[in-house]
Amino acid sequence: MKISLGLSRRIICHPTSFAALHHLYPHPFLSGSIRSRRNFSSQEPNINPFKYTGISRDSNNPPVPDRPDPPRPKMEVFSIADLKRIGRDELAEQLLKGADEAAQGSNSAAKKEKIAIVDVRDSDFIGGHLVGCLHRPSSTFATKLDDLIEELKDHDKVVFHCALSQQRGPSAALKYIREKKALEARKRVASSEEDELLYKNVGKKVDQEVLVLEGGFVEWQQKYGGDKRLTESWRKEIWEEY
Repeated sequence: MKISLGLSRRIICHPTSFAALHHLYPHPFLSGSIRSRRNFSSQEPNINPFKYTGISRDSNNPPVPDRPDPPRPKMEVFSIADLKRIGRDELAEQLLKGADEAAQGSNSAAKKEKIAIVDVRDSDFIGGHLVGCLHRPSSTFATKLDDLIEELKDHDKVVFHCALSQQRGPSAALKYIREKKALEARKRVASSEEDELLYKNVGKKVDQEVLVLEGGFVEWQQKYGGDKRLTESWRKEIWEEY
């Protein structure tokens, strides 16, 4: 097999072909680095030679080896699936414990846990509710969210629920978490004057735990509807079909 210089000049080859020809038939035209021949052909196939080789496009700079992309900062993303749930028995036990300590006027050094219950039912807010709960209908929940965050800033736990805690309760809890974290972030970068005027004590309880009552009020009233220590205004006839 013979190949002439004139023919090789007219042949437009892929850069890797030059390496093969140079190995078989050394020739001054084919000598030199493959890198110097990459841009020789104006009809080279549409392949990016820099993608895998780590060679810099700037010929004045030395080649830079490929490096893996730096890890992205871990973002805390909340969804309804991420929300913590609390069962009716566990919540009832915690509420009764807090009520007993308050009734006895306990002055123990142990920290008393403050729990807030937020009921987001709308027109179905009938037939009873948990003692001391805050009624914040889901239809207007978003418009009064800042006030709720300010009101609950000193509580250790906030428990949301609706009738079944499948949609409205978890959605309200998610909105509360997102807005609270947004306010805390703005508070961290605000000046002292802005902090006092705009954010007050918002974000004071950074470790506040937000929960959703499993089964909502429907399951709650099945066991604790008749317990006046835990449920107010319970009407048995309304819940007979449940």
